[in-house]
Amino acid sequence: MFETSLLENKRILVTGGGSGLGAAMGRRFLALSAELVICGRKLDRLEATAREMRDETGGKVTAIGAPASTASSPISPASWSRTAPPTSMTRWW
Repeated sequence: MFETSLLENKRILVTGGGSGLGAAMGRRFLALSAELVICGRKLDRLEATAREMRDETGGKVTAIGAPASTASSPISPASWSRTAPPTSMTRWW
């Protein structure tokens, strides 16, 4: 339905990307040539899922383990300025 290069040169952050719907969406984004950052609470699960995704697609996947429930968390939108992601995440943007 979509061209496989639809998301080429795009980076997508998926919270809860270690399993379930988040992982399924991540796989679809990779199939459309996106670079993927998955994050969630369980780093071991995220790293395993990222490894599987890289093996399946050859795509670029980065895993970040951090709770999003606190304002100081690097993946919490509450910690971001209105114009840029937090400093700890700029290497992915």
